[in-house]
Amino acid sequence: MKPSVLNIRSCLDLNRYVIADVGDRENYLAICNELGKVTQTREIFLKPKETVEKYTGYSHLPDEVPFHTDYPLANVVGLFCEEVDNLGGGENLLIDTRDILGELSLLEVEDLKSVQIPLPRSEDRLPLLTVEEGRPPHVYWLPAFALVNLDKLNDSQVTAIKRFNEVLLIRRSEKRFLSFKLKAGQAIWFDNFVMLHGRDQLDPSSRRLQLRVFIQYV
Repeated sequence: MKPSVLNIRSCLDLNRYVIADVGDRENYLAICNELGKVTQTREIFLKPKETVEKYTGYSHLPDEVPFHTDYPLANVVGLFCEEVDNLGGGENLLIDTRDILGELSLLEVEDLKSVQIPLPRSEDRLPLLTVEEGRPPHVYWLPAFALVNLDKLNDSQVTAIKRFNEVLLIRRSEKRFLSFKLKAGQAIWFDNFVMLHGRDQLDPSSRRLQLRVFIQYV
């Protein structure tokens, strides 16, 4: 029996993430399609380094994956574990950006709002931080894009970006984040606007297979 989509959406609204036993890929995709409009479906597994996209393909490499936002127009990202890692490691990680922003000064937060980050494979840009009354903050953090071309920003913007990254790295080193080892048949959905996600290192010969879905609310 697949879990209630209403319950999943309620957990997402309350906690910004939810884990559920869904059984198989078919049930998982059915839930994703009920949650909203599925805009991308992709299998996540290890690939040869030379075949991986330079800036956004690190989920296909065994190295530790830094905390980041997936495609920033997707409200929710889902990950379904089809084949569990057979060699240990590779935990999925989440961190709430509200905790990061809470350690910054009001001036640093304001400066982050003024920074525009490129979209992958596009000329368009989005604010690093968007804050609207009555809603949680929308953070777009892709280190490969956010931490380059700092020379094109003003000094206060650079300071704010470096401070955000510093707090993030400290929390990672101190293991102040959520960590999940998905079992085969389990799925996790998380709010892509609020939660940054990453992954611990995998063994290079790992056979882990996860199915990632981008979902836009409609």
